[in-house]
Amino acid sequence: MTTSAPATGRLAAITLAALLFTSPALLAKTKMSPKEKDIRRLMELTGAAELGLQVMNQLLPNLKRLAPQLPEAFWNGLSAEVNVDELIDLIVPIYDRYLTHDEIKQVITFFETPVGRKLISVQPKITEESTLAGQQWGMELARRLVAKIEAQKQAPEEKSTPKQ
Repeated sequence: MTTSAPATGRLAAITLAALLFTSPALLAKTKMSPKEKDIRRLMELTGAAELGLQVMNQLLPNLKRLAPQLPEAFWNGLSAEVNVDELIDLIVPIYDRYLTHDEIKQVITFFETPVGRKLISVQPKITEESTLAGQQWGMELARRLVAKIEAQKQAPEEKSTPKQ
């Protein structure tokens, strides 16, 4: 059975319309404002999504330790499900809320300078080392707090013990 050109064209038009109406995100991306385009450019320029993935990958070992009952298949599935475009779609409105279009343009201009490019190039290391420093700080803080609580528990016992 052969399909005529008009029938094929109609089928293509119906398929395209169905995709557009069933996917608001796709429709929204085709009608991006100049500001949103610049936000996405800024995120691409700075590697914002990649930094988010880097942080997630750094946190995964800790999350695995906190939830040892979850099978390895869960963690592999989680990694496989990560979609950078979804992350970007979630972050764009945040930039939009806090920065004007003019400010976005100025930030882009900065990141196109030698100093801006240097910051972009070292940002992954800064993020990695900052995450590790934060983890170490948190562990030390928890250790001090546990010691303080233990000391408070022992203090009443020492007071209630009669002296001989």
